[in-house]
Amino acid sequence: MMNKFFVNNQLVITFDNSRIFVMDVSLVVDKIPEGEKVENLVYVEKEIELRDLTIKKLVYCKTKIGSYLCNVIGEIKENVKIEPNEIYLEVTNELSKFI
Repeated sequence: MMNKFFVNNQLVITFDNSRIFVMDVSLVVDKIPEGEKVENLVYVEKEIELRDLTIKKLVYCKTKIGSYLCNVIGEIKENVKIEPNEIYLEVTNELSKFI
């Protein structure tokens, strides 16, 4: 089952019986890195280890007004219980360091 939560007006999705999460972010970027392009989206494989989770993929969007990191796909580490707001904060705090 898919579980949807809103944190700071951004959607965080977790799945029952799975450690995968998907979340919306809105971080402005100067340049979109090379990656797999699908229409106006660019998927970039990443392996960023955090305390409770691992970021696996970053999704970039290009709009008329700018370029954004718009989604993050990741995996919660085994045997870790983490709330959606903690997922959001851990990911955005880390990504804001290099974007």
